[in-house]
Amino acid sequence: MKKKIIGIAKFLIFLGIGVVLFWYVYKDTNTEDLYNQVSNLKVVPIILCLLVSVLSHYVRGIRWRLLIIPVGYQVNRLNSFNAVVSGYLANLAIPRMGEVSRCVYLNRTDKVPVNTLLGTVVAERIFDVIALFLLLALVLILQFKILYGYINENIFLPLGDKMQIFGSSTIWIILIVLVILGIGTVLLLRKLKNNTLIKKINELLIGFKNGLLSVLKMKNIGRFILYTIAMWGLYFLQTYLIVLAMESIAPIGMSGALAVFVLGSFGFVVPVQGGIGAYHLIVASVLTIYGIEDTNGVAFAGVSHTFQMLIFIVLGAIAFIVLPFRSKKEVVNQ
Repeated sequence: MKKKIIGIAKFLIFLGIGVVLFWYVYKDTNTEDLYNQVSNLKVVPIILCLLVSVLSHYVRGIRWRLLIIPVGYQVNRLNSFNAVVSGYLANLAIPRMGEVSRCVYLNRTDKVPVNTLLGTVVAERIFDVIALFLLLALVLILQFKILYGYINENIFLPLGDKMQIFGSSTIWIILIVLVILGIGTVLLLRKLKNNTLIKKINELLIGFKNGLLSVLKMKNIGRFILYTIAMWGLYFLQTYLIVLAMESIAPIGMSGALAVFVLGSFGFVVPVQGGIGAYHLIVASVLTIYGIEDTNGVAFAGVSHTFQMLIFIVLGAIAFIVLPFRSKKEVVNQ
């Protein structure tokens, strides 16, 4: 009962944050202008975006599979794809739940231990963070004059002001306390090493480590990198196709679309369901830098986000529907 209450509380808190951000973005928007923007979308780019979106998630699934093979498990490609999209759907309920959900899904279908899968997910996320920051660096190089002023004003300066609240003595006190806590934790764990709970935690960590080290054991590292490039390229192509679908946004061009895609991706890092509100705020703000009117910017953010969420819902729902049929198979055909 207590877990259910905590789960509901988390859901409501995260959702509340997202709703507030969403309201802030759209509170001054003319609904008629917004409707006109959406109703004039070009059909062909939207259809292509649908196909590209499904393909990008499939590539993520088979890329994840490459991390699982080195730890001694063969998984079905369709199952890994279904697990990935089921995780996206779970994230719409509780942020970051998807990472656990897709591991549970693949455990049901291919009998891979969840703790091992969690390690591979962490390894995968590390590569994604590296890829995202490389793309951010590319955007800053290509659009330095346009974006530096925005990033400096909205990120670096506010962050610097917040850091000034803490004096040097306060920082040293915090560091000393953290060191003491760390030493105390190590000593306590050594004392309780024969405890049943500690043993279970150790087993979990061992599986987690094995999954994380799967990167080092991977024979097809070249293919993994290729899949990573392809996946992020497909993600960007989705954004660019929606840019092409809206005449009012198309003038920002490919380089502008890249900036919107990369900076908008950070909206999904914010712990709210599906990046709602946060994604809209970032994307609409970035588009104003390129001279796009507020109404057009929020319309684009709404279309782009809604399209992604619909894909997650449809594919994720299908994945959960077929789960009982896929989980009956003990032996997986490759």
